[in-house]
Amino acid sequence: MTVKKLSGYLVIALLLLFALMPTHRAKINLPGDRLEQPTLPQGNRRNGISTLQVRAASSFDTATLALIEAETDSDLRNDAIERVVENLTAAELPAALEALQPEVGLVAAEMRIRIVRRWAESDVAAAAMWAMQLAEGETRNQVLEQIAIVWANSDPANAAAWLRDLPAGESKQIATFAAAYETARTDPIAALELTSVLPPTRERDGLLAFAVSQWATDNFAAAADWAAAIPDSNLRQEMIATVAVAAAAENASAAATLIANALGPGETQNRVAVSIIQHWAQVSPLDAAAWLSEFPEIPVRNVAMGKLVALWATRDHQAAANWITALSDGSFKNSAIDSFATYQVQFSDIP
Repeated sequence: MTVKKLSGYLVIALLLLFALMPTHRAKINLPGDRLEQPTLPQGNRRNGISTLQVRAASSFDTATLALIEAETDSDLRNDAIERVVENLTAAELPAALEALQPEVGLVAAEMRIRIVRRWAESDVAAAAMWAMQLAEGETRNQVLEQIAIVWANSDPANAAAWLRDLPAGESKQIATFAAAYETARTDPIAALELTSVLPPTRERDGLLAFAVSQWATDNFAAAADWAAAIPDSNLRQEMIATVAVAAAAENASAAATLIANALGPGETQNRVAVSIIQHWAQVSPLDAAAWLSEFPEIPVRNVAMGKLVALWATRDHQAAANWITALSDGSFKNSAIDSFATYQVQFSDIP
């Protein structure tokens, strides 16, 4: 074999070897070629929140606030606020709140709320003392509300004492509302005592109803006695109705007796009677029917009868029909027949 032939074979062998090698070779950019830029993932954008990811490790400043405000994605914005607040040390919390005082806008308000809550969770008395130097206005309202929520959850008795000593004003009312709602979950009587100092408004009555309904599920008799002793007749009727509805699921018979004896005829009695029947008919339609039979011939009886028959017939059509058939002739039986007939018309098209 000649040298020339041997050289030719070597060249062919080398070419085959290179062809079989992996092709993971670095791309060489020739002069004039456009360099490919790496695509940044969404979380590493070079504007708005992505810049904040670098800044968030440091203490709060207004430049950080501006970066958060520039973010249009609400989830990223909320995450950034949380990140900044979590990165603040306990010692930095008061200074951050001071820096936020002149700031306005939704981001500043949300950050203020979260910082105050963090401070109150670690030293509620110090946070409350700082809040007292704030002038009446939106910032004071937000701050006192958060302190009241935290304090009512951890120490309701001292929270109530603090609230009583607050100077009169809108912020005191807001803080009292917040504390009373929190307290009502575990101590509705204390919540009612807090609420008693508030001026009569629709919001206050809603808070009273929330607290007494919590009470009624634990101690129906005591809650009913409290409601019955309210001097204002309109408020008394509403609170009695609230107690009855709250107790209906567990003690429909007592709730029914309460509204029959303590509520006057009218829209409120009708509404509550229907609510009680809806609960009672699920567990004992015969008892509910017996209660209805004791009612005088007034509109509430017919309203409740219609609801009872519809619920009963849905569960056990034949049992409802047998009960009606066994009734003594009279207006009560006629009312039951009319309700049953209405039910049959309404559901006759159901296959």
